[in-house]
Amino acid sequence: MATPFYTCTLKEVKHSQARKIRLAEGTRVIPTHWFKNKPKVQVVELPETTVAIGKGAFEGCVNLVHVDWPGVTHMGDGAFSGCYKLRRARLPQGMTQVRQGVFEDCYGLEAVTLPPALESLGDAAFKRCESLKRIAIPQGITALPPEAFAHCKHLVRVDLPDGLEVIGTRAFESCAMARIDLPQGLTVIDECAFLKCKSLTEVDIPTSVRTIGKWAFHGCPRIRRVTFHHDPDTVGPWLFNKNTVTVRCVRGSRMDAYCQDHGYRTEYAE
Repeated sequence: MATPFYTCTLKEVKHSQARKIRLAEGTRVIPTHWFKNKPKVQVVELPETTVAIGKGAFEGCVNLVHVDWPGVTHMGDGAFSGCYKLRRARLPQGMTQVRQGVFEDCYGLEAVTLPPALESLGDAAFKRCESLKRIAIPQGITALPPEAFAHCKHLVRVDLPDGLEVIGTRAFESCAMARIDLPQGLTVIDECAFLKCKSLTEVDIPTSVRTIGKWAFHGCPRIRRVTFHHDPDTVGPWLFNKNTVTVRCVRGSRMDAYCQDHGYRTEYAE
């Protein structure tokens, strides 16, 4: 026999041990840490009147597998962090911002759908979502913040938007993609952006890139070729592993000199 829903107000849910909770119509905001560390909660249904989920509201709900949030337009920092069993997150169409660490340490999160209206992601928004396999970044995103998808160790496909300008520090550290198509218009690849992406095999740097931070592709032992069609303004030290990479660049360019200084193999574009 299926477990029935417990329909209740916010005040009533505070001391509830129910596994399936349906909050009463009229609830507008889930307060900060309201469900924090409630291990028995498995399913939560929010009414359409709920527009905001507070900071850490569901943090540490280790058995939460599903949430309905039809009217939500705001989620506070770490709203669902540490919800190990949450499997899917289809974010509401009205959301324009995903805050810092909202889904951090959601180890079981397999699928995420970001709304087209999304304009910004917070630091570590999906850090250590270890089961996540694919993510499509909406066109309105111009910058990926530090550690946005760091340690998503099964992330094999990333679709980046045409308008992306910045990939932040450690944004994709220790991810699993074999290739990444960097968009023309990208200007900054920050330090350690793809550190320890051990399945990455080849990288083509767009001519729009002006800055590449140190160790951007270091610890990626399967990269065999990195192609530069131009000279970025700033290039940090030890971008790649020394003994495995061949850098394709223009003979006599600053990138050519960089490779000679760091002992990287080169081949020259015609």
